[in-house]
Amino acid sequence: MHHHLNRYLPVLTLLLPVLLCACAAGEQRSLAFEHVIYLDRTPLPVALFDSPQERQAGLAGIEALPAGTGALFVFEQPQPARFWMQGMQFPLDLLFFDGQGRVVWMVHAAPPCRADAECPLIRAADVRYVLELPAGQADVLQVSEQSRLRLPGEQDEP
Repeated sequence: MHHHLNRYLPVLTLLLPVLLCACAAGEQRSLAFEHVIYLDRTPLPVALFDSPQERQAGLAGIEALPAGTGALFVFEQPQPARFWMQGMQFPLDLLFFDGQGRVVWMVHAAPPCRADAECPLIRAADVRYVLELPAGQADVLQVSEQSRLRLPGEQDEP
């Protein structure tokens, strides 16, 4: 019996770090809604993605975005932005804003891409901020071409 277990010990030792790593990576993909932005007059708690690494990972691997929250992608300066729905698990509204917080492009209920399907790029030019909301929330919040995005305390930061 004892001898039987020893045969599997090297395999278990190899698997253990892999299992631990998977857990750690999974935990990192929970969102913290630590920032509040304003969409017109509506306060919206958002998860902030403001580094290249965070922007690239985005919401991939996240199971849901609660209604009344969003994910805000912040670029260092206005630039062409390209987003896609690969690795997403739910549809999103995507709102693209310029440096003044004006709407430059909106996509309603962009569906997730299946792994085996062609995944269209969603693009807009002159983008400083991209706000991702659960599908349908842009309508609930009555977002229009006239809508404005405001980041409180933006000028307070050093």
